[in-house]
Amino acid sequence: MLASQLIYTACGKLKNGAFEVWSKSPDITSAEEKEIQSRMAYKRPPSLPMEPTREELDTLFPRKLGYFFLSSGRACLAQSVYLGKVYSDLDQRTGNFILHAYVFDKTDDIVPMNAFGSEIFWKELTYQQWHEEKAPDYLPQVEIGDSFQTLSKREMDSFFDETRTDWLKLLLEAVLRAIKSDEKVSFYDKPDNLKYWYKAISLCLPGDMRKEVSFCTYFTPESYSALQLQQSTVNTEIKIRNLLPSISPSVFSYQQEARAGKFAFNFESNILPANLTVSHYVSALVDAMKKDIFGAVCMVEDVAKVCAKCGIDANEAVELQWLLEKKIDKVDDFRKLTELLQLVKKHYAKAIPGLADSLYQYGIASGKWYVSSEMNDIFRFIFDYSEIADKEKLVELYIANQRAFGVEVSTNAVGYCESFKRNIPFAWVNFLDYISQRKNCERFFEINGREFPSWYLVFDAFADGLEAFAKHSQVGEFVWQYFELSIRTYIRQEALENILLLLQRLEKCGPGKDAIVAKALDAMTKQGQRLSDACRPAFLLRLTETCGDLAISCDLVRRLIPENDGNKQFVEEYVQASDRNPSVFGAVQTRLGGDAVAATFFRKIEVYQFATSTSVTYQQLDNYYNRYVQSGKDQGIFEKQFARYLAGLSGRDRIDQSLTCYRQWVSGLHSADGARARYAQLVADTMLSVTGEELRNYIRKYGADDIDEVLSAVPKNYQKPDSYCAVKYGEEVAALAKELSTRRGRGPEVLEQLQDGTFYQPLESEKQMERFVVNYLSEVFNIYFALTQKQMEVDVYMQLFQPLFAARSFEKMFYAELERLDSRQYEKFVCHSIVFACSGKTKFHLFIEHVVGNMLEEAGRSKRKKLFDIVLKTVPREHERKTREYIEDYQKKHQSLLDKLFSGREKPERQPKSERQEKRRSRDDDEDEEARPTKRKNKR
Repeated sequence: MLASQLIYTACGKLKNGAFEVWSKSPDITSAEEKEIQSRMAYKRPPSLPMEPTREELDTLFPRKLGYFFLSSGRACLAQSVYLGKVYSDLDQRTGNFILHAYVFDKTDDIVPMNAFGSEIFWKELTYQQWHEEKAPDYLPQVEIGDSFQTLSKREMDSFFDETRTDWLKLLLEAVLRAIKSDEKVSFYDKPDNLKYWYKAISLCLPGDMRKEVSFCTYFTPESYSALQLQQSTVNTEIKIRNLLPSISPSVFSYQQEARAGKFAFNFESNILPANLTVSHYVSALVDAMKKDIFGAVCMVEDVAKVCAKCGIDANEAVELQWLLEKKIDKVDDFRKLTELLQLVKKHYAKAIPGLADSLYQYGIASGKWYVSSEMNDIFRFIFDYSEIADKEKLVELYIANQRAFGVEVSTNAVGYCESFKRNIPFAWVNFLDYISQRKNCERFFEINGREFPSWYLVFDAFADGLEAFAKHSQVGEFVWQYFELSIRTYIRQEALENILLLLQRLEKCGPGKDAIVAKALDAMTKQGQRLSDACRPAFLLRLTETCGDLAISCDLVRRLIPENDGNKQFVEEYVQASDRNPSVFGAVQTRLGGDAVAATFFRKIEVYQFATSTSVTYQQLDNYYNRYVQSGKDQGIFEKQFARYLAGLSGRDRIDQSLTCYRQWVSGLHSADGARARYAQLVADTMLSVTGEELRNYIRKYGADDIDEVLSAVPKNYQKPDSYCAVKYGEEVAALAKELSTRRGRGPEVLEQLQDGTFYQPLESEKQMERFVVNYLSEVFNIYFALTQKQMEVDVYMQLFQPLFAARSFEKMFYAELERLDSRQYEKFVCHSIVFACSGKTKFHLFIEHVVGNMLEEAGRSKRKKLFDIVLKTVPREHERKTREYIEDYQKKHQSLLDKLFSGREKPERQPKSERQEKRRSRDDDEDEEARPTKRKNKR
C-alpha cells in the first residue's frame, strides 16, 4: 500500500534545537501535520529517568504506536520513540523524541494493530543526518505492509494462559461494543505485552472493522489537567487507549473507571470492568483461536459475510450459524430463536424445511420445550414448514395449553374467541380444517369443556368456513346440525345473550338464519310437545323482541298463540313485551294479520292494552272509539280511559283539548244510557278545573259559547263551578265597561237593569259574588264612571255597589280600587261618596260615610275645602240640605285651635306682600341682634 511520510523531531531541518518537521512528503498538508503532531506527541513518563542511558531507552521507555483518522479523511499510522537529549552537541536538554508517520487512504491492505516491532518506522536520525547532511526537501511515498506480523500459534499458546484467555474475551467484548457506540476502551499491560493483545484483537475483527478502529499504545493527554483532558478535541477520538497508570493519577484511574461501568482494564493489577458479559460470538471466537488461529480467521470472515448479508451484528450472526448448523441447544431461547427464524425465512429459504423438522424433533416431539406464548412464532414456523410434524397433534397441543399460549380463557365468549384467534400459532384455516371433522370437534370439547365460550368458538369457526364447508356435503350437513343444536340448547337454557351472539354471528353468513331457528323450534315441538313446556313464554317473547329478524319473531309468535289461548298471564306478558318494543310487535301483527287465530288474539291484546294502559294517548282513544264504541262492543272501558286521558291533560291548552275530545267523541252520541251526559260532565270538569287566570284568558279570547255547549249536555243536577260563573259574568261586565267607555249606547239598558235589580242576577251564590268582587270590582268602578260622567247619580251609586257589599272581600277590594284611581277619578269619587253618605242611613251608607271620613282625613285642610266647594256646587238639589249640614258639621268637628280663637272676630286687613316681607326682614334682624352677644360669649 502506497503511503506518504512525515518525520518530526527536535533539531530538525534548521538544526537549532527546536521541534519541527525534519522532512515530509509534499502531499501532507499543514493541517494534517498539526493533527499528527498533536496526537503523537511524546511525554516522558514521570517515573522514568530524566537523562536515561541507551539501555534505559531501549528497555524502560514505551514506544508510542498510533492509528487514527485525520480531518481530511485520510488515515495515519505513526510511531513516536523517546530519544532523550537533543541532537546538538551544544544543547544538553532532554525530552527529545522522533515521530515517523505514514499517511494514506483507508484500505484493507494493512492491519494496523500488527505493526508492532515493524522496521518501517525510523527510530532516530544518524549523526550524519542531523549534523553533516542537509535534510531532504521531501520524503518519497513508499510501499508498506509486507513486514507486519500476525499472531502465531506459539505466541497464542505461550502468552494466553487460562486467565489471559478470559481477559481477552472481556477485552474483545468491550472493543466490539465500543465500535457501535461512543464508548472508549482503556487498558494497560506491560509495554512488551501490548503486541499480543493488539494482534489478538486484530484477528477477531472483520476486515472492514480493522481499518475503522483507532488506537494509541501510549496514550498521553495533551495536558495533565483533568479539564483539558476531558475537553480535548483530538485525543478523545481515539477508540482504544493504553494509559500508564502513573502518568496522570489525578486525572485517570482504572479502578474508578471500571467501577463507573466504563471499559477500563489494568491487567497488571487485575482491574476489570464490572457487569460486562461476554457474548456468544466473542466466546466462540476466542475458543476457536486457542484451537486453530486459521480456523478463527475463517470464522471471522464467515461471520462478516453473514453480518453483511443479513444486516445483523456478529453475535447474532454466530447464533444464526449455530441454528443453520442445527445446534439448537445453543440458541434455546424462544425470543432469540424467533428473531433468528425470521432471518432464516428472509435469507436462507432453502434451509427452512430441514430446520423446521429439527425444531419439531428437538423441542416439541421430545417434550423438551415448555409451552408459552413466547414460542407462538416458533410453533407456527414448525406448523407451516415441517414435513414430519403431526399437524392434528399440534392443534390439540394448542387447545390443551391455550392459557399458556396467552389465550384469555376467563373472559366472555366474544373476548375468548378473539383471544383464541389472536394467539393461535397457525393459520385460522388450519383450525377450520381440524374442527370440521366430527371426531376432532368432539375431541375439542373433551379437552376444552362444554361451556358457552367453547360452543361459541366452534360456532364462529363453522361460520367462518361455511362457504368452504358447503362444497363437502357431509361436512356441511354436520355444520348445519351443529348450528341447530346450538340454538336449541340455549333456547332450552333460556340463555338469551348466548342466543343473540349466535344469531349475530350467523347473520354475517348470509340468509338462512331464520331457517336454522325454525328447524330448532320444530325439533322442540315433535311428538306433541309444546314450545311453552321447553321454556317460559316470557323468555320466548323476549327473544321475539331482541332477535333482530322479523321472520324469526313472526315464527315464534305464531307458535306461541295457539299454545297459550285463554292464558291471561300470557296476554299480560305479551302486552308488556309489546309496550317495551312496539315497533317489533307492530310489524309482527301486521305480517300475521291474515291469520284468523292470530287476528283474534291481537284483538284481545288491543282491548287489554287499552284497558290497562296508564297513559293512554289521543290516537289510542280515537282508534278504540271507532272500532269498539261506535259498533257497541265497548264494555265500559272507553269511559274509564277517557276520564284518565282528560285527567292527564295539563297546561294552558287544556280547555282546547277538552273541547276537541267533546266534538270528536261526545257531541254526536245519542245514547239512551246517559253516556253522552257522563262524557260531557268529564269534559266540563276538565275544562273548568283550570286556574281562574287560564279560564279568564280563554273566555276573553274565544267567549264562553263552546263551554256552554258542553254544559248544556251535562246531567241536570250538575253544579257549575262558582269560578266559571264569576269569570263568565265578570268578562261580560268587563266587555260592557269597555263599551260604555267608548260609546254609551247601552247606558239606558244598564240603568234599567240596575233599577229593576237584574244587573247582578247571573251571580247565583255568595261564592260567585265573592269571586266576582275579587277579580272584577275594577270593572264596576269603570261602569260607574261611565254612567256618571255628567252628574252625580245617587241611585246608580247605590244600585251598582250596594249589592256587592255583602261579599267578605268587598271592603278590602274597595280600598284597593280607590288606591288605583287617578287623581281626577279619586277627587270625583270622594265628592260622589260624600253626597251618597248623606243620602241615607243603611249599613252601606254608614260604610261609605266611614270611607269618606278616611278619605277626607287623608286629604288635608286645603284639599278638603276644595272638595267641599265642588260638592256644594254639584250636589243634586234633593240632597243639597243634608250634604251642606254634613259639611258644616264636619268642619266644626275638625276646626283648628286658631280658628276657634278668632271665631267671631273680623279678620284683619291683609297687608301688601312688599310690606309683609319688609316686616319679616326687620324681625329677623332684631332676632339676630339679640343672639349676637350670646354667640360671642359662648365663643369666649
